[in-house]
Amino acid sequence: MSTHDLLAYSLASEAVTRIRHRDASAPWATLFSPEVHVTSSRAWPVPDFVVSDTTNRIAAAAEFKPPNQSKREYLTGLGQASAYSMNFDYSILIVPTIADDGYPIAQHIWRVLDQHEFDALPVSLWSYDPAIVSPTV
Repeated sequence: MSTHDLLAYSLASEAVTRIRHRDASAPWATLFSPEVHVTSSRAWPVPDFVVSDTTNRIAAAAEFKPPNQSKREYLTGLGQASAYSMNFDYSILIVPTIADDGYPIAQHIWRVLDQHEFDALPVSLWSYDPAIVSPTV
């Protein structure tokens, strides 16, 4: 398993744990039941993982971007996460707080998603500290 896949799985596991325990810091906990689980998808475009809830019949496809990448890579992730909305109820873009050059990329993407044009786009942005790869949702 690649480092990318290990990091993505770690973040997926953390998200599911927060949802299952009804952690108030996990905004998705109100959408998903405690029966949520992590799965995958073979449908194109292929997300890094899927958070699925058969009780509430919803699924969110996630795009994980590893630390120390260029700003371009993270903006590409925004396009990927947007494309998942064709096949899933929601999508999640997971990026580090800063890009390889120190630019606050999570803040930048948040400002993009906060524009009126994206109000109906079902994309959630999650960020993590690249120094410790700990998600903040």
